[in-house]
Amino acid sequence: MFIHKHGLPYSSYGVDGTVADLTTSWTSFSIEFTATGFSGTKTDGRLRIWLAPTAAKNDKFYFDDVVLTKITSDPPSITTQPVGTTVAEGQSASFSVVASGGTLLSFQWQKNSASIPGATSSAYTTPATTIADSGSNFRCVVSNSAGTITSNSAILRVTGRAPSISSQPVSQAILEGQTATFAVVAIGTAPLSYQWQRNSVTIAGATNPAYTTPAAALTDSGMAFRCVVTNAYGSATSSSAVLRVNPVPPTITTEPSNITVTEGQAATFSVTATGSLPLHYQWRRNSVNIDGATSSSVTLDTTTSLDTGAGFSCIVSNGCGADTSRGATLTVLGTPPSITSHPQSQSVTVGQSVSFSIVVSGSLPLNYQWQRNGAVIPQATSSTYALAAVARADSGLVFRCIVGNFAGTVTSNPALLTVFGNTPSILRQPADQTWMKVTAPCFP
Repeated sequence: MFIHKHGLPYSSYGVDGTVADLTTSWTSFSIEFTATGFSGTKTDGRLRIWLAPTAAKNDKFYFDDVVLTKITSDPPSITTQPVGTTVAEGQSASFSVVASGGTLLSFQWQKNSASIPGATSSAYTTPATTIADSGSNFRCVVSNSAGTITSNSAILRVTGRAPSISSQPVSQAILEGQTATFAVVAIGTAPLSYQWQRNSVTIAGATNPAYTTPAAALTDSGMAFRCVVTNAYGSATSSSAVLRVNPVPPTITTEPSNITVTEGQAATFSVTATGSLPLHYQWRRNSVNIDGATSSSVTLDTTTSLDTGAGFSCIVSNGCGADTSRGATLTVLGTPPSITSHPQSQSVTVGQSVSFSIVVSGSLPLNYQWQRNGAVIPQATSSTYALAAVARADSGLVFRCIVGNFAGTVTSNPALLTVFGNTPSILRQPADQTWMKVTAPCFP
């Protein structure tokens, strides 16, 4: 832009090539200059806006409201000084100044003699104040082309602010054994002190903006928690947050294990479960409830072979649910037969009866099979074998017994049968006899 004489020699009147950045929207530009190159009053000046070399052919530019304003050469003067103010911490404070000395006045506010960036109007509003701002001095430097003047200092006083709750604690629902955390947000002059209460009773050590409960019991349900926040200027009490504690359904944490025992031994199955008390137990055998088996373990004092393969499980319940364990199998190892008394050899007389017997221990049932000379005797399947009447031909027979169960077999020692003939008996006793001796003559 140029302001110069309208005609040769086109001498400048004070503006000689000042540059302005044009945009695609309406924008205000202003320049301040001192008229030069003439004296008195001139009526031959013109404003020339030269668009070359950036403008292209047929480009269109619009200019409106071109105003030339005479600016006084008087230096600025302050007619209304800024006034000190008192605000509460967290509030903003406003200062203003009124100055004269022409229309192109510039302003720069200062805090404690340091310029505040961006504070370049006749009024200035601080950010939210803190206690540290109390006692600060605010003033404004006013200037124009003819000079500069600085206002009086205005003192800012910041008073402490009592606490106020900006975010209240929230009620919660948890399961028994869990923890709950309550939190509060408060504003006010630091330092702020916190004290949590449960049912209006102080909780020892709960002096932070957040409080986490210990593991909750069912008896904690309905407890009300609140926080009292204090500072040097007052206190504020939060609203109460209610804790709801719900019972926990049972969960089996340790399942019963399969057990293998020897017949006659005891077998114990056990289960471990968590959940809200009281917990109730019911043991089952092959899916049938066992009378009286209502604790966390069940014991069979004496096992038999009939118990092998039985399945044991437990149902754990409380007022809000139940959990069933997996099945555990009992295996009973039998005791193989053992002969404690072998059959004994026998000697009898023809026609007498005779019996052989054996005594065996071991897991029931025991199966017996008698043999004669190594051959099975049909239907001789008890612990005793008897012959009603022996014959002389039975002498020398060997008898033995094989005993078995599901755990094994055992064979007895052999027993020999000896049969004697009948003892002679006198059917007729000899009788006395009389003999007569006769002597007769002997004739040749």
